[in-house]
Amino acid sequence: MWYTFPIFEFKLNESSYLAKHHIHNRQAQTSKDEFLSFVEESLNRRILHQFSIHEFRMSIYFRNLEHLTPWMDRWLAIIIGRNVKKLDLDICCRGPNGLYKVPPIVLGAKSITVLRLSTCDLNLTLASGIIKFSQLRELCLTEMHIDQWMIQTFTSSCPLIEFLELRRCIGLDCLCLPSSLLQLNRVVLSDCFRLKIVQIEVPNLVDLFVWDIYDITFPKINIVACGKSLRKLSLLILRTMTE
Repeated sequence: MWYTFPIFEFKLNESSYLAKHHIHNRQAQTSKDEFLSFVEESLNRRILHQFSIHEFRMSIYFRNLEHLTPWMDRWLAIIIGRNVKKLDLDICCRGPNGLYKVPPIVLGAKSITVLRLSTCDLNLTLASGIIKFSQLRELCLTEMHIDQWMIQTFTSSCPLIEFLELRRCIGLDCLCLPSSLLQLNRVVLSDCFRLKIVQIEVPNLVDLFVWDIYDITFPKINIVACGKSLRKLSLLILRTMTE
């Protein structure tokens, strides 16, 4: 049953893992490689037996980005080849060249319906024009650098998107969601620092949630175009206590 189960979830916090198992520095690399090899062996069985992968979730806190990157690239190639539908990546790992860069093969995956990315680099400057999320329904980006051009690139390639969530993202000062997004019905904007303007023109928006811990940066919101469909509007400012 384990070999045929279509949902994978792997978690590794390097520091807590080594401390929990009392692993010393000399043994640390071997132990981490055993985890990485286990993930790859589990995925390779899908190739051997021609099984599909419905969902892949990876949460990993790793110090050495250069060591992790070739492993991650191979894993993603495997799951995309097995027509993964839900992809959730939380990769807390930084190297001299920044964060882990999402490879172009992911941005061209037509099978993905749910995409959740956290602390990654979308790498759209190198991969622009290849986004083919024709089946994407949900897009969630957390603690990432994005801008309006990136959002437009995504949304123009995702005609079926229903849910958009941006959490603690930076680099976005203006968010514009056009009327062409006919299926989009829920938007969540949480703590997107320096977001100044939110312009939503989607005709079927039902639920809008905007949360900002910095009350001095709360954005100006224009949702006049979706007034007839809107059923739930939540605007939350968390004020900090000062002396």
